[in-house]
Amino acid sequence: MAQPAARPPSAAAVLSWRRAETARLREIGAALPLDDRRRRAKAAREHVAAAIPHLLGRTVALYWPAAHEVSVLGLARTILAAGGLTALPVDAADGRPFHFRAWTPGDPLAAGPSAPYPRDGPMVQPHVVLVGLAGFDGGNYRLCDEPARGARLLAAAPEAYAVGVGLELMRLETVEPLAGERPLDLVVTEAGAFPPG
Repeated sequence: MAQPAARPPSAAAVLSWRRAETARLREIGAALPLDDRRRRAKAAREHVAAAIPHLLGRTVALYWPAAHEVSVLGLARTILAAGGLTALPVDAADGRPFHFRAWTPGDPLAAGPSAPYPRDGPMVQPHVVLVGLAGFDGGNYRLCDEPARGARLLAAAPEAYAVGVGLELMRLETVEPLAGERPLDLVVTEAGAFPPG
């Protein structure tokens, strides 16, 4: 388990600490041999599908992975085969609420401020929202150095089942959750699926 530094004294210090922890964990992830990273990511994706089989036939919002995150885009085929619908989040550059557009592999994408999004897909409301994890703790709080952005994403689908996907090496003792931050309903890694502990 990666160990965080001593508890920061203020919200500003928490955000500074989180930025440093995110950078540190990205370096650790980048140092993984490619075969090891692929094996771990494949196991994490398999655990996602096994943890929410009853939800795969519903509308599931995926995410476009950053370089250090586990890609869940390959789950689209599993979800579509189960009769479900896949979507991606759309992040407005001016801080307006996120929304979600239907997406299937091969659909045209547009460049967003933080990630590509479906150019033409209709807006949908997901039953499940998958989020990539830079880090997380046993309470299923995610390491987020932009908590307002993270809160906007989950607020866009308040009734959805929120599932974080990452690697065990990103597990921290605490991410120092701030007021108003919502824990994820489930965290999934190559080691399995974990409700808040």
